[in-house]
Amino acid sequence: MLGFMFGFNARLGRLHFLLASIGFLVALAVVFVAVSVVIPLIIPDQADVALRGLTILSLSLLLWANVMLQAMRLRDIGWDPVCVIPTWIVITILDQVVATKVPAWSLTTIHPGTAFGLLINVALGLALLFWPSRCGDDRTPNPRNDPASDHALPSRGRERTISVLESRVARLRGG
Repeated sequence: MLGFMFGFNARLGRLHFLLASIGFLVALAVVFVAVSVVIPLIIPDQADVALRGLTILSLSLLLWANVMLQAMRLRDIGWDPVCVIPTWIVITILDQVVATKVPAWSLTTIHPGTAFGLLINVALGLALLFWPSRCGDDRTPNPRNDPASDHALPSRGRERTISVLESRVARLRGG
C-alpha cells in the first residue's frame, strides 16, 4: 500500500494506471463535495477562508498523486520520469507563456494554451494510457551487475563507474 502512496520507483501497468486515475478522481470529487457542504455548517463565519485552505491542500495532494501515478507509469513504459516529467512541465509553462504573450495563437480566450501544447498533452496522455509496458529489461536481474549470481561475468581490468546522470543521458541519446 505504501508503494502506491510513495512509489515513485514502482511500476504501474496500463489498466492499474487507468483504474487508479479514475478512483482518485472519484475520491477527490467526494472530498470536495464533503468539504464544501460540511465546512459552511461547522464554521459559518470563516467558511471562505477554511474552504480556500482546504482547496489548496486538496489540490496539492492531487498534484502529488498525479505526478506519482505518472512517474510509476512512465517507469513501467521504460521512460525515465526524471527527464520526462520536468520536460512536460516546462513545455506546459512555455506554452501558457506563449499563449499569453501572443493571444492570436491561443486556443480560446478562456484557455491560455496553444494547439501545440494541447497536442503534447494529448500525446503524452495517450502514451500513458496505451503504450505497452517494457518487459524484462529491469525486472530480470542482470548477471553482469549481480555479484551473487552463479553466472556473474568476471570484470576485465579496471572498469569505469558510470554515474546515474551519465546513464540517463546515455539512454536519452540512445547509447
